[in-house]
Amino acid sequence: METWPQASNHRADAVARVSYRIASGVVGLGLLGICGLAVMQVGLRYLFGRSLFWVEEISAIAFIAMVWVAAPALWLSKEHLVLDVLPIARMRAGAIIADVAMIVAGSVAVYASRDTIAAFSVLALPVFDLDYGFKLYPISVGLALLVAAAVVSLALNLGRGSR
Repeated sequence: METWPQASNHRADAVARVSYRIASGVVGLGLLGICGLAVMQVGLRYLFGRSLFWVEEISAIAFIAMVWVAAPALWLSKEHLVLDVLPIARMRAGAIIADVAMIVAGSVAVYASRDTIAAFSVLALPVFDLDYGFKLYPISVGLALLVAAAVVSLALNLGRGSR
């Protein structure tokens, strides 16, 4: 099976590198924040006998957001799961098919997530005075970013064939 050279398109490499750096920075800050909250939670619990009641909710929302921020960067740098499951996606035609499939499936998922958020908005988060749909916003935004990454990847993959 022949694959196209990864370094043949400098624009694709530059886009992947920039998105990967941004995602790495956001994920790194998120992990640092979660670790800081966990240490603060343990310290407050054992030193003062009181803990913060909202640390778990913030940590869960931050973790979900980190996963969805990293997904578009992984798509653009060709390190996503499709490449492991479907080796044909390493070929140019397979990559184009994977990009189109992600655009279609992701767009449907973004549209459906609106209804999901609306359905969950009648519930309240037990810790904050916010509706439960707030916890699902990172998923919708992440899906939209993933669709945008697939559109960029498709444009770059289609541009590779014209050279």
